[in-house]
Amino acid sequence: GMLTGFFAGLMIDVFYCPVIGYNALIFLCIGLVCGYLNRLFYANNLFTPLMILMLCDLGYDLLYFFVWHVLQSRFDFGYSLTNIIFPEMCLTFVACLILFKPLIFLAGKMYAHLETNEQEL
Repeated sequence: GMLTGFFAGLMIDVFYCPVIGYNALIFLCIGLVCGYLNRLFYANNLFTPLMILMLCDLGYDLLYFFVWHVLQSRFDFGYSLTNIIFPEMCLTFVACLILFKPLIFLAGKMYAHLETNEQEL
């Protein structure tokens, strides 16, 4: 989780941010937390991964706000919460509801294919 988070954050930094490393560090920390929470994840239960995803999204948005906006002396947290953080969380929620089951199905097919290849060897 940490490596995936680091490289995903690094790509965001390289293509979209003026400072390289900030998103990589945040995503690395989120990957660490998700790695610890991996044992709570059950593919048949939608509630656990949805809550983990929502908390990670909220954590990223809050860290991003407090570092980028507070350090630049922009303290309007209410505006950021209602116009940026909350709509992004809602969009993440809807995307998770739509994409969760198809992705679990594809992952099951992939792992089944890998297991049959290992048995043939």
